[in-house]
Amino acid sequence: METKTIRNGKTILLRKAVPEDAEQIVDYLKKVCVETDNLSFGLADMPITLESEIEYLKAIQSSTVSVHFVVLCDDEVIATANISGKSRPRMVHVASLGISVLRDYWHCGVGSLLMKAMIDWAKAGGVIRKINLTVRSDNQTAIALYHKFGFRYVGTLHDEMRVDGRSVDLDEMELLF
Repeated sequence: METKTIRNGKTILLRKAVPEDAEQIVDYLKKVCVETDNLSFGLADMPITLESEIEYLKAIQSSTVSVHFVVLCDDEVIATANISGKSRPRMVHVASLGISVLRDYWHCGVGSLLMKAMIDWAKAGGVIRKINLTVRSDNQTAIALYHKFGFRYVGTLHDEMRVDGRSVDLDEMELLF
């Protein structure tokens, strides 16, 4: 657990998510997917239910290749991030990263706090050696954050997502350590 005062003057708490957080996380996802088109889903096609989130959080509690972090402000989830590892022995060293932050907390240092926590967790575990992520090619703020933490551009997936009928390209990035 880490408590920090962020740029907007508010105090936040970063910690690993537990199954009891599932309802708040689902409520959070319903908010964040309406606020931004940077996620792979919108409110109408949100793939996460309360039941699936509880099961997911239970399943990763003792995982060495998957973790889910939450950031709370005034006991409300304002950001989440996860690393999802692979189970196959030949690929167990590779994981995927996902991160989202409520708009009111953009540019306050929350993303950097989450990125550092996830990378530190992965390195400390001694299993993960590579983290992959996908980001909208036009999301320069997120791309700058990922570069700051050592991620490098791998390639562009053209027309990978459709938002309001428009084609959106995604960039693949990776971090090796």
